[in-house]
Amino acid sequence: MLGGITQLTKSGIDDLLLFFYARDWRDGETLWTPCPEKLLALKKKYVSASRVFSCRPDELASELLQREICMTSLFIDRPEDTLMAYQHSKRNSFFTARGVDKSSGLRALAARFSLDPGDSLGAGDTQMDTFLSEVGCAVIVGEARLPFRGRRQTIRVADPLKLGELIMAYADMLKLKLAA
Repeated sequence: MLGGITQLTKSGIDDLLLFFYARDWRDGETLWTPCPEKLLALKKKYVSASRVFSCRPDELASELLQREICMTSLFIDRPEDTLMAYQHSKRNSFFTARGVDKSSGLRALAARFSLDPGDSLGAGDTQMDTFLSEVGCAVIVGEARLPFRGRRQTIRVADPLKLGELIMAYADMLKLKLAA
C-alpha cells in the first residue's frame, strides 16, 4: 500500500486520502493527506476523524509502523463524476453472491465456534451492518437511522470513542460476573 501511495504521489496525484484505524480504539480514526493545504477543509469535512495530518509518504510509513493498525482505507478525493467506476463506494456499488452479507458472515463464524449470535454484542453504523439484527445487543454508532434491532436490546452511542467506552465497561462487567 505504501509503495502504491509513494508511486502515486511521485506521479503528481495528490488527492489521496488514507484513513487508518489503530488496534487501540482510543486513537480513533486517523486521516492522512499528502497535501498540507487541504488539512483545514478535511478536518471540517471528516468530523469523525480524531486526527487529520499531512506528511511525506516515507514519513507516513514511520507513522503507521509506530502502532498496530487493524484497518486502512485509501480513497481518491475527487468529485464522483470524475472517478472511474471502481472508485465509488456506495452501498449499491457492492455485489456479493446471493445470501452473502454481514449477517451470513456472523452466523458462519458463530457456528464455527459453537456460539449463539444472540449472546453477543455487535456495533455498526451503516445499512450494510445487517448482522445487528442477529446479535443479542445491537449498538448503533452515530446518528444513522438503521432498521436493525438487537434480539434483546438496542443501544445508541454518539461516536466510536463512546463505543470503545461501552465495550470496556461491558468487559469489566463480564470480569466481575465471572469472578463471582
